[in-house]
Amino acid sequence: MKKLNLLLGILIGITILSCSSDDGNNDNPNESNLKRIKSLQIMENGSLVRQYDFEYENERLASLTEVGDERIVFSYSDDRIILAEEFNFTGSEYNQLDETTTYTFENGLLVSDLEEFIQGDGNRHQYDFNSNKQITEYAFFQCPNNLNDCTPAGSRIFEYGTNNNIITETQTDTNSNIVFSTEYSNYDDKNHPFAGIDIETRRLFWNYFQSMNFNNYSMLTRFDSNGTETGSSSFTFTYDNDDFPTEMIETNNTTNEQTVYIFIYE
Repeated sequence: MKKLNLLLGILIGITILSCSSDDGNNDNPNESNLKRIKSLQIMENGSLVRQYDFEYENERLASLTEVGDERIVFSYSDDRIILAEEFNFTGSEYNQLDETTTYTFENGLLVSDLEEFIQGDGNRHQYDFNSNKQITEYAFFQCPNNLNDCTPAGSRIFEYGTNNNIITETQTDTNSNIVFSTEYSNYDDKNHPFAGIDIETRRLFWNYFQSMNFNNYSMLTRFDSNGTETGSSSFTFTYDNDDFPTEMIETNNTTNEQTVYIFIYE
């Protein structure tokens, strides 16, 4: 999912709300009772620049589409996603297979995935969890020639704070040196637009919206490898009567440029 990961990773890292439990798990028994997101629209200067549509089948996420660009179709086994196929949009259909990703679970947790591009090369990702079933490290491996022979390419490390929300996300290189980091703060207590999607499915596209967390933050601050601040963004929300966000405005605190995110539900 290289293109969708890149595009959605550029957007923002707003976080997921799951109903928290006393033991700190991210499992949410009420996910199926929550409204599910149908569409995310992204506006710049009053114009629609990107749209993502979510489709469901048998109460599970069946596909995620960037309209006019590509579609990811998910396959399941025992209620776990085992395969994601990414199709490019050509002509009038999403019919050109670009890559596939296979997922491996152990004890109900996602531990690794293997991303294979149509050219034959690919990437592997490995996940480590803490006792609260939260991802603490997301390691990257590149497989330029042989999918069974991958080399380390760095990792993301996560630190958690109050209510098990991520407070720091750190990118490291192959020598464990810090490349950059991001701090998240000022969390709300409202529902996130992905609250109706089960936690394991959300973890498969965590980079889209930091899907391991419970709440939405209103401040994001970026730092370079030396810990020097390089920029920040603030976020304001409009909620419906069920405390789900219908609109989010991201403001770049340096340029004052704004991006508007509109959430539509089933």
